Amino acid sequence: PYVKNYQLYNCPSKKTADPPTGTGIYGINAYIGEAVAYVSLAQITMPAETFALGENGDGDWVIEPNGNYWPTPPWTDTGWVKEIHNNGSNFAFLDGHGKWLTMSDSHKNNLYLWVVK
Repeated sequence: PYVKNYQLYNCPSKKTADPPTGTGIYGINAYIGEAVAYVSLAQITMPAETFALGENGDGDWVIEPNGNYWPTPPWTDTGWVKEIHNNGSNFAFLDGHGKWLTMSDSHKNNLYLWVVK
C-alpha cells in the first residue's frame, strides 16, 4: 500500500528489462545479517556510516563486497557492487541519507561502511 509506482524499484539507467520475478538492481547489505537476519537498533551506533542498501545491478537480494572479502569466496559475482553510474553506485545509509560511491571508496578501511558499528 505504500508504493504506488513499481518504477521506483527500477533504475532508469538500466537498459534491459528485469525478469518477471520482479527483481531489481538493489540489494541489502550482506554484512548487516546472515540470511536476512537482523540486528537491533541498539547495535547500530553509527547509522550515518553504515549503509543499508546498494546497487548490485543484477537482481540479487543482497549486495556483497567484490573480491575475496568472504571466508569462503562466492561461486559467482552475483550480488557484488556494480559501478553502473559514472563508475560508481548509489548507497542508502541506515540514517536515511543516500550517497554515490565508487567501488574502491565503498571498500576502503577494511570495509568500514559495510560493518554495523
